Amino acid sequence: MTTTSSKKRVSVRNFTAEKWLEIVPHGYLKGMIYGHSPQYTVPDYLQEEGKLRQVCLYDLAIFASAEKIAVTTAAGLTSIADDDWSRIFLATQTFDEARHYEVFVERIREMGLSDEEIADLIEEVASPEYRDFQKIMFQQVDNKDLLGGLVTLNIILEGMAFPLYGYEARFWKPFDPGLTEIIIGAFKDETRHVGFAEKKLTEAIQQRPEEKERLSRLATECSIRMEKAFESFLNQFVGLYQEACQEHKEKVGDAEIAPGMRMIDTPVVDQVNMLLRDIIGGHRERLEKIGLKYLN
Repeated sequence: MTTTSSKKRVSVRNFTAEKWLEIVPHGYLKGMIYGHSPQYTVPDYLQEEGKLRQVCLYDLAIFASAEKIAVTTAAGLTSIADDDWSRIFLATQTFDEARHYEVFVERIREMGLSDEEIADLIEEVASPEYRDFQKIMFQQVDNKDLLGGLVTLNIILEGMAFPLYGYEARFWKPFDPGLTEIIIGAFKDETRHVGFAEKKLTEAIQQRPEEKERLSRLATECSIRMEKAFESFLNQFVGLYQEACQEHKEKVGDAEIAPGMRMIDTPVVDQVNMLLRDIIGGHRERLEKIGLKYLN
């Protein structure tokens, strides 16, 4: 006879520390150095002044900025976890976020910036909308609101960014395969984080239906802020990506930014609209899957 306890244990098997050891350090990170294959150091042309270097530095700083606050938030959520399974998983997530922060910062350091310059750049790239969202996320930890923290960190910050990981990985592949590997490795971690939060929130809402409206309001408020943050970022940077491509046409070749969309000649507005559509559409589907509503 299968007990309720054993059923629960099987259901969270993918979220144990043992599973983390199997699939991360002994899995897709095996043989990597700072998240990339040893041969993929920073290419020489990224050490030279120009649009491509500028875009790369800003991109790395944006990733590092997100990971920096994710470390703090995940650590805070670990301390307020309501069961052992959540506590163990959130501890592994905290280490994931710390590793992400480290590898993105190390890549900037390898491009010649000092620690002080890196800190200034990370501070510079944060938009007002993004800073407002950060405050809401930190409030969840201060309020010891585990579910609110999972909504803001795993569902909003990480989940809404899913389409960007694929876009960034495809963009950098012709220029810096090592950076593409770093991005893909981080994305694999984020899929586990989001999957855990989806399961935890779904079960919580089923057991406590009264939480649905509160968490839906929180998700909606944060979604609106992050949609604006993503739109601001995309409108600012996709154009720079295209300018960098024009400077390095020989490296871009026929590389596609999305199936059927060549990187070199797809208009900026088309790229931005595609990404915003994927970000918003995928996020709304995820909320519905969890049992939350977009209230706007």
